[in-house]
Amino acid sequence: MTSATAVFLGAATCLSLRANATPNMIPSGVQLRALQLWYLTAFLGGWVMILPLAAWEKSQKGEHVLWFVAILVYVGVVWACIAAVRATKIWRRYGGRTLNLEPCPGHVGGVVGGWLEIPMQCSATDRVVVTLRCQHGQDREGAEGTELCWGDVWEQTMDARLSPSHVGMRISFTFLAPGHLPPSKEDHDKWSIIVAADGPHMKFWASYEAPVRARED
Repeated sequence: MTSATAVFLGAATCLSLRANATPNMIPSGVQLRALQLWYLTAFLGGWVMILPLAAWEKSQKGEHVLWFVAILVYVGVVWACIAAVRATKIWRRYGGRTLNLEPCPGHVGGVVGGWLEIPMQCSATDRVVVTLRCQHGQDREGAEGTELCWGDVWEQTMDARLSPSHVGMRISFTFLAPGHLPPSKEDHDKWSIIVAADGPHMKFWASYEAPVRARED
């Protein structure tokens, strides 16, 4: 299978599983992550086909550095392909699940909470960690012009509450966001919710960008 075919199949799988969302339902970022990994696989795969020929020509002149570069790129292709397959499997199994915000939206100086459901039965040994993160964006001059760089302002992690549901398992959480933090503002401040589980019976990761507003007095 060529790298172009691989990225096409991976992208088609992810796009075919896009979820419909209402205002209080936030789609998962796992789909974007899988697509990025498939594109990386295709990009590196193209170099894997070119570099050996160039390395062989250079080796005829006694230069062997390109062989080392070709090996590194080959390792990168293998890693990217494995990561892309794993991300796609996570998306197929869990990623279509949307995050339901309660309340919607959350507020600084108030509650940021919600829940999502995944098709698995919860057990006493399961542990799901939820992270709420506030980031500030800043324009910086780079080699290719102005770039928007995000830096963490505040972060808190907690163990989610797990309970049975008609789908399988409900993951619920409630954070209290400090009042001095900035609300969501496009290209300036954003709030993210990351849900992760890495236990013996459950491998799960999903990220969401959630709206957090200024508190209404």
